[in-house]
Amino acid sequence: MMRPSPRQVGQGCTLTNCPKTDRDTWRTSPAPWHVEQVSKPVTHGVQIGVVARVCLVPVVELDVGQPIWDRFFWVAPLVIIGTREPDGGHDLAPKHMVTPLGWKNYFGFVCTPRHRTFGNVQRVGAFTVTYPRPDQLVVTSLAASPRQDGQKPVLEYFTTFPGQTVHAPLIEEAYLYFECRHFKSVDGFGPNCLITGEIVAAYAEPEFLRSSEIDDQELVHDSPLFAYLSPGRFAAIDKDKIVVGQAMVGNNPR
Repeated sequence: MMRPSPRQVGQGCTLTNCPKTDRDTWRTSPAPWHVEQVSKPVTHGVQIGVVARVCLVPVVELDVGQPIWDRFFWVAPLVIIGTREPDGGHDLAPKHMVTPLGWKNYFGFVCTPRHRTFGNVQRVGAFTVTYPRPDQLVVTSLAASPRQDGQKPVLEYFTTFPGQTVHAPLIEEAYLYFECRHFKSVDGFGPNCLITGEIVAAYAEPEFLRSSEIDDQELVHDSPLFAYLSPGRFAAIDKDKIVVGQAMVGNNPR
């Protein structure tokens, strides 16, 4: 970790020229450093401007020789990616390493060539994205269950409907849906790759849409959102609280 430069630590009065700072401690102390802005101007006989000070904070260095993502909780969306199997059946896979790609209508998710989802997208050239509601935790967890003899028997219990523009399934009673045409896949992320698609159709439940006639706070309160707290937790987010629970399936959705 680099030590802060004078420009980083002050305006007018810096750690290198201010006689009232602990610059000797800063120079000799080990990492890490945290730069904290002092809100009031500091005066040493004359007013010299706002000063920043360096505070030593107790953080733990993580071993980046190993994957770090299970060492702490972090917030992610949770979606279900739908693809079409070679026999015409459905494959539904929960994913949390997902993101819009810029402000245009592109979407991406992390996958691995070992998964059916990857092969299906490459073959068909399309996939769907379903954003479940908080009360669909069981549905989402079932989608993450392991295969048996190459099949997922639990898929028989899902109520799905076909995409209107792509050959892939969507799950009923969710709040947001994308139909995506495969754009490109980018490999090289260790054993994983980034699959991207152009959103060619999108649908949303009316009560989840923003409107000039509805206050945003009320919208979130009336229509809670579903988030994934990786690893292994979920959260329902509304105006007043965040309700956290444990996922039904122990492994992270991949």
